[in-house]
Amino acid sequence: MKFKTPYDYVISSMRAIGVPDITNYRPLFGAMTLMGMPPYGHETPDGYGNTREAWLNPEAMMMRLSFATALSQGHLPLLAPPFEEYGSGPVLRVKSKGSAGGAMRYAVGSQKMNPSSVAELMSAIGGDLSPNTRDAIEAAPAELHSALILGSPEFMMR
Repeated sequence: MKFKTPYDYVISSMRAIGVPDITNYRPLFGAMTLMGMPPYGHETPDGYGNTREAWLNPEAMMMRLSFATALSQGHLPLLAPPFEEYGSGPVLRVKSKGSAGGAMRYAVGSQKMNPSSVAELMSAIGGDLSPNTRDAIEAAPAELHSALILGSPEFMMR
């Protein structure tokens, strides 16, 4: 198993939670940049490192956890018009297609993932979490469960 690069981590996070029809990619581009892997940003022809040592450090992990928290709390304006300022317009709420009962919701504002979407997220990643990770998730407040799943050591591996 390999440690995910920032690109792999962001893309797999988006796939795991199933955000429909992203119209604003700027938060994802910004997240990858902050994690040290801006798209097309490596200056030499050998490309970005593909090893654990290249991406596993305390600062990178804090960036990943911040991204996971912002994503699960609904603070990333992924459904906003791509080149307009957010905050001045109305909140855009979209139910994801294909989710059981339309449980997952995403918004430009502060719409959080609800508890049923945590169960969907667990099934989307296969539910292969260690007992330590499961205990940490259960001990945390419910609003952090999705972020802890996306920030778990098991989710960091591909």
